[in-house]
Amino acid sequence: MRRSSWDLDKCTEQPRDHAIHRFWKAGITGKALRTPNVIVNIEQSGTNDYWGMLATFPINELMKARVYDLEMMLKKVMEMESETGEQASILYVMDLNGLKYDKKLLDLVTGALAGISSFMSENYVEMVHSFVLVNAPSFISTIWSIARPLLPERTRNKVQIFGSNWRNDILTLAVPEVLPTYWNDDKNNIFKANIERSEPIDPANYYKDGALKDSKMITIAAGKADFVTISAQKGR
Repeated sequence: MRRSSWDLDKCTEQPRDHAIHRFWKAGITGKALRTPNVIVNIEQSGTNDYWGMLATFPINELMKARVYDLEMMLKKVMEMESETGEQASILYVMDLNGLKYDKKLLDLVTGALAGISSFMSENYVEMVHSFVLVNAPSFISTIWSIARPLLPERTRNKVQIFGSNWRNDILTLAVPEVLPTYWNDDKNNIFKANIERSEPIDPANYYKDGALKDSKMITIAAGKADFVTISAQKGR
């Protein structure tokens, strides 16, 4: 990816208004405080409709929308470093509530999401303090055993998976003011951060254009690449 092609140095000066951002909400909430020099980002991993996004938008647009958020995290980190004179980083909290164990999930874990994780590792992983998984389902060990070998070493070494006591465990890392209100329940009413909930995509809006005539299918493993040469006429 050429940095100049998406004007990354100035992209955070623009509004967060990509069509995909309606379905993949921003998650930066503020300073963790209980972990020094760390900013919290909440990812709604269990309810984000990744499958719908991939079925509706081309992957380059998905990456463009995602890079905006990654660049915004980097900007916040650099601002904190300027204030403190010390290295800062992101506490990347992944909320797995709502995750469903099905073929779609397996395809995502071994395909597109693995590719995005690899991209993050190559370009942004140094700004991440740790990836903390909360609200993990009972099948998390199965998913982790599949995903772990596909992740770059620098990424998987930063992953922490919290158990059933995650609401208390997360408070050892961050103050409740930067943790989402939708974590509150009958026993807890301490979390204060208001985060917009992501929306699912109506399958009726999935991209439905038929395959090109005489097209052939190729299989590309996660983390690998292939190339297709197409002849095109000017103006088409």
